[in-house]
Parts: sequence; structure tokens; C-alpha cells
Amino acid sequence: MKKWLKLFVPVKIQNFIIGLYYKVKYKLVLDGNCFVRQSSFGPNCYIGDGSKISCTTMGNSSYIANNSSITYTKIGRFCAIGDNVRICIGNHPTSDFVSVHPCFYSKYGQGTPSHVKDDLFSGHKFLDSEEKFVVEVGNDVWIGNDVSILDGIRIGNGAIIGIGSVVTKDVEPYSIVGGIPAKLIRMRFTEEEIKFLVNLEWWNKSDDWIRANATNFLSIKKLIDANKKS
Repeated sequence: MKKWLKLFVPVKIQNFIIGLYYKVKYKLVLDGNCFVRQSSFGPNCYIGDGSKISCTTMGNSSYIANNSSITYTKIGRFCAIGDNVRICIGNHPTSDFVSVHPCFYSKYGQGTPSHVKDDLFSGHKFLDSEEKFVVEVGNDVWIGNDVSILDGIRIGNGAIIGIGSVVTKDVEPYSIVGGIPAKLIRMRFTEEEIKFLVNLEWWNKSDDWIRANATNFLSIKKLIDANKKS
């Protein structure tokens, strides 16, 4: 944000101007009082009331519902993210180090005076070499309400995460997981059906293809049969 905007413009007006920028640039639909910063979106995306999105990318036709907090996250296409979803960024040492406080392992100290000159422990688990993302959500993923996701996590295409889950490890494509910590409940489809979907990558198809095949999405067998004929 421009420095003059922060210094001289009230916060509510700042949010209005920034929201307008995202609406115009990305045709993003913002509902109610949203906070969006340093993020990019594909077409037909939606952010619900009270959600805070920062340092995040989101693919076509994905949405985030109300009161969610998403940061440093890469989200694919056609994702459905529920209310009160949290990306829990940050890690602390759990062994060897006597204290969990960053002042003993981070030169920044998290707002308190640091007692070390160098970073001795990585506070984030970045998934990319450019250190932009700590969580990656695939395509066609459904994340239920009140889910917390630790950083360093990859969620595969087509996965479903149950309400109230805490995700502490990677989630396989087309799996359904739930609980604290989240564990595998079942796979959505057979191995052959999952292989077909992985190869098809329908979320990357053109809008014309998706419209033409929309009725076939009612059944995995129907979609397979339709694409065998084409």
C-alpha cells in the first residue's frame, strides 16, 4: 500500500479503496467487511464476510466463506473453503531448545529483544524455493468449517477435510480426512477412478469443455464413459 494512503486516509476508506482495486483488477466478489492484501485471484472468485486474506493466490472459481484467515497459501481452482478456516503459520522448537520463545532462536525475537545474532531455528515451513507459501491447496478441494491447517502442509487435488479438523500432515489426493489430528476416513473413488481424474485434470479444461461436460459430473462413471467416447 502506498505510504501516503496509510498516513492520511482512515482505515475504513483504505479498505474500501483496496477492495475496489481487487474487484476491478480480478473481478473478485467481496462480501461484507473483508481484508485482502498482497494476493492474486483467478476469475469468478469469492471472499466471504469477515475473512482476512493476505500473501495468497487463488485459482479460478474458488471461494472462501466467512471469518476465515488465510495467509501465505497457494489455492487451486474450484475450491470450496468454509467458515472459520485458519492457516496456523509459525513453528516453535519442541526438543533440544530449552525455551520455545523466539528470542532464543530468532534474531528478530517476535517483537521482543533477541538474545541471538543469527536465526537458529526456522519459524516457518515454506513449500517453495521463493518462500512465498507455507500451505498448498490443490484443485477441487473442500475444506469444512472450523478447520486449522499447520504450515508446511500440502493438500492434494479432490481432497475433503471434515469440520473441526486439525491438519498436521499432507493430505492425499481424493481422500477424505477428519479429526484432531486429521486422519484418513476413506478415499472418494477407486484407484482406477482416481487415476482417471488425475490424468484428466478437468479443472484446467476450457470453460466450453466444462459447460459441455457439466451434466456428466453427477457421476464419476458417467464422466469416464463420456470421455471414452470423445
